[in-house]
Amino acid sequence: MSVTDVEGWGAAAAAYAQVERVTTPPSQSLLNRVSAILPLNAPNTTAFDNGCGTGVLTTILKQQNPNVPLLAADYSDGMVDILKRRVQAQKLEEVTARVVDGRNLQGIKDGSFTHTFSTFMVCLAPEPDKIVAEMHRVTKQGGVLGLAVWGDPRFGPFSSPWEKACRRLISDYEPPMIMPAEWTLAENVKAGLEKAGFGDVDVWVENVAWRWDSVEALSGYYFEGGNPGNVKVLDSFKALGGKVDEARPIFERIIKEECGKEDGSVELRVPATLATARK
Repeated sequence: MSVTDVEGWGAAAAAYAQVERVTTPPSQSLLNRVSAILPLNAPNTTAFDNGCGTGVLTTILKQQNPNVPLLAADYSDGMVDILKRRVQAQKLEEVTARVVDGRNLQGIKDGSFTHTFSTFMVCLAPEPDKIVAEMHRVTKQGGVLGLAVWGDPRFGPFSSPWEKACRRLISDYEPPMIMPAEWTLAENVKAGLEKAGFGDVDVWVENVAWRWDSVEALSGYYFEGGNPGNVKVLDSFKALGGKVDEARPIFERIIKEECGKEDGSVELRVPATLATARK
């Protein structure tokens, strides 16, 4: 991961509360499925939240299983700082938060965790195969992996209306792939986990509602929130000579027409690919 990537995610951390609203429901769903396979409240449980971000999964897990020792790690110190403040504010015990490169979990021994999780990181990080291989390494034999990734390599809820808006100005514009199909589409995720050595792989897709109070609130996040994926898409339009200020009001009208509600709110539908697996 480049320094720019790390800085980008660190800068986006302050606005990540908006993203937490869409990552929380699938994180809870994933925890439920994993715990049904191997209960989190069993003796000698140890958990790992890899790519913890601002701590959505860590928080849910610890609220429901306060005595489980948990390592929460992310490569962005901005994200980890927010998580640490959350842990302190909510008085969550037995949580260790560290800045770690997911491609090389240096200092973490083989077979350290009964439960390994990663939510919405693998699909956005460089060298995802290495990350998954490392998660396999640090999971105990017989342990469980819970994985969540976005289910669309272009993240259509934003990129589709953006593409429509831009094509009214540049007819042949196409938004770039934000994430690899290998770690977004369900059948590919299953194959990737099996290639990494996981067994009993179960993959499913959930379409998550992402509600916004207004078109303006959504637009403010998309254009000014600093999310590296969104920045990549906006930059692709600028590279063709496009002016974001001209496309933005068109984008907002399309969002309102396609996703607007009578009360002025907006609801996007976001596909998430979820998976459980055993080592």
